[in-house]
Amino acid sequence: MQTTHGLMAAACLSLVFGAHQTASAVPISYYRVNMWADADPYGDSNPTLVFDETEGATSALLDTGLRIGGTGSTAEAAASADLTSGALRVYVGAKGASNNFNEGYAIASTSFTDSVQFDLPDGVTSADVAVSFTVEGIYELFQASNSTTGADASLWFHKVGGTGYLIREDVTIYDGFTGSGTGVPHTISGVFTVEQGSEYRVYVRLAAGVRTRNGVNVSHFDFRNTGALAIDTPAGVSFTSGSGVLLIPEPATAVLVVFGALAVVVRRE
Repeated sequence: MQTTHGLMAAACLSLVFGAHQTASAVPISYYRVNMWADADPYGDSNPTLVFDETEGATSALLDTGLRIGGTGSTAEAAASADLTSGALRVYVGAKGASNNFNEGYAIASTSFTDSVQFDLPDGVTSADVAVSFTVEGIYELFQASNSTTGADASLWFHKVGGTGYLIREDVTIYDGFTGSGTGVPHTISGVFTVEQGSEYRVYVRLAAGVRTRNGVNVSHFDFRNTGALAIDTPAGVSFTSGSGVLLIPEPATAVLVVFGALAVVVRRE
């Protein structure tokens, strides 16, 4: 016979490790991670780093490191993606040399797509879920050229085989030509009705680029803190993903959640 502690422990473990991933009637497998990073100080030509895998890695990182040109200009770019946390991260930084024609240039883009299938309670055929993508970070621009200086983010969500997108929003965080944009933090979000057994695709992207001249300080977009996807479901609704890892807590985090929940149970007895 299980004790109250045992029952609560089992429930907590089920909650943490099985909250988002349940058996699916129709297997889904499609997912893709795509990113690239390029950094070219004035006078140097460097290869663009590219990562693009379909149904392969579920996380990746590209980093050019700091590149220094012969004129003293610098450039650096990095991008990463991780389906487990739903995070996209980007950094680009550049500094020009002492005259207006010696420019530093950096650009990076990262994205992922994953298939999602929702599991609803018995007798329920549809439910409303909230999908969001939040970008946080900072940017500082010194003597930045409007050419290629800017940042943007995207959230797309659609039903496979359906007509049109439930959301297909591309936002400008900063536009070097106009000096305008949403700024950060910024969240793209929507609430959508999903159906039992249907397959959906979610796509998120984060990109930034900077070109600077006559630099004293580094102009940069630093979005390494987070560009985070979230899928919030009502009670009793869970989902599986094509990658099998989308938005699943890391084991260490899950264990902490379990111990925290058990501590609450002990204190309340």
